[in-house]
Amino acid sequence: MHNSPLTRKSHTVFALLGLITVLLGGTTVFAMVRARADVNEVERSHRILTAIQSLKASVTQTESSVRGYMVSGDEAFLDQFAQRRPQAETDAINLRALLDGDSSEQSHRVDELLKEVRRRISYHLLTIEERKAGENPLEIGIRHKNEGRRLSNEIDQLADELSAEEEHKLAERTTQRRQTQIAMLSLCGFGFFASVTLVWVGQKAIVTYRDLRDRSEEGLEKLNANLEERVAERTASLQKVNAELEDSKTNLTQLVDALRRSNIELEKFAYAVGHDLQEPIRNVKIFAELLDDRYDASLPQDAQGYVKTIIEASSRLAEVVSALLEYARLNLDSNDRLEPVKLDDVVAIVEENLLPQIQSSGARITYRNLPSLTGSRLELLHLIQHLMGNSLKYRSPDRPCRIDISAERDGLYWKVSVVDNGIGFSSDYKDYIFGVLRRLDRNNSGAGFGLAICKNIVERHGGRIWAESEEGQGATFSFLWPA
Repeated sequence: MHNSPLTRKSHTVFALLGLITVLLGGTTVFAMVRARADVNEVERSHRILTAIQSLKASVTQTESSVRGYMVSGDEAFLDQFAQRRPQAETDAINLRALLDGDSSEQSHRVDELLKEVRRRISYHLLTIEERKAGENPLEIGIRHKNEGRRLSNEIDQLADELSAEEEHKLAERTTQRRQTQIAMLSLCGFGFFASVTLVWVGQKAIVTYRDLRDRSEEGLEKLNANLEERVAERTASLQKVNAELEDSKTNLTQLVDALRRSNIELEKFAYAVGHDLQEPIRNVKIFAELLDDRYDASLPQDAQGYVKTIIEASSRLAEVVSALLEYARLNLDSNDRLEPVKLDDVVAIVEENLLPQIQSSGARITYRNLPSLTGSRLELLHLIQHLMGNSLKYRSPDRPCRIDISAERDGLYWKVSVVDNGIGFSSDYKDYIFGVLRRLDRNNSGAGFGLAICKNIVERHGGRIWAESEEGQGATFSFLWPA
């Protein structure tokens, strides 16, 4: 039976079918590899052309930013230039990487293009510096007209040459790709007819697959039932944990509310005590001064010293109580109405308030291009006045007092710095000085509340304040204020 004509014919058909399958598979793999190579080459040409256009656009955008700044003097164009400048260099480097391995002529062109782009950026930086120095934009334009035009023409010429060469390659690769596609279509047609022969064999495979699938589904249903049971157990466990977290959250909220009420009561108590202490302290000082004025000559030497000590102590105590009232009033009388406040105007008002100290010390105060901050005008005034007053108080006796106030953008914040050339302090105390009643120099007047008030104001507005200094080298007080 095995040697019957039908059996031999079946064997021959399957042998031919196997041979056709092998040949078809090998040819298909070869065609796919060739087609993929053609597609990669076409895509590479498109990427190169896109990179050239992107480079030309980046160069044009940087030129537009510089031209806008030269005409208007608006530094917003400088920000645009700073953002677009790295893109132009990056585009040129990317183009160089894409052309790596091409002909030496193309590589030479892209190297020259990269050099010209960098020269163009250097030229922009030069004109910007001259514009910043205050030169007339027309004079700058006339002086650099020929150089700017030469650089632009050189970049355009090199880019056009690269584009023309790559477009020529793209046309050749597209033609080759089309031929490969035609060959693959022909191969697919042959494969279709050959696959009809495999239908019968596939039919038997389908029957076998159906049996396996039915057995797999039974096993899968059992696994699903087990999984649902485990999920239900896990869900119950998570619900229990969530309930415990909710209870903890409620307890924590109650504790926070209680702490907030306690803080408010403490602030009210400090304010009331400070307010009530002012009158008796003032009376002590007045009567001690009366004793000093009327009976100074008739009092013994040690009694005169006692009276002067009482006057000094009462003055010191009055200063501490006044600072305590200001510190407590920050939270009790806080102004929640936020508004844009020009920091230049705030510094000008502080200069007027501190005019006697500024004149007596010969201090020079400089500030430039300060931004508008959103916050309480009164609290910003307190903040700047305490920082400037601190610099005046701790000025160096060996050199004229200098105070510089500057600001720069730091992400979502404005960073404002007050820099002086005073006596400074050890960096070990950079956190200590922001506490209440903290003074490093007992010989200078002050209640020890100034920097604590500054910290309170800045942190209540969502910022942060810190200090940097070395002994004898001046100090820098900086704070971040939300933009």
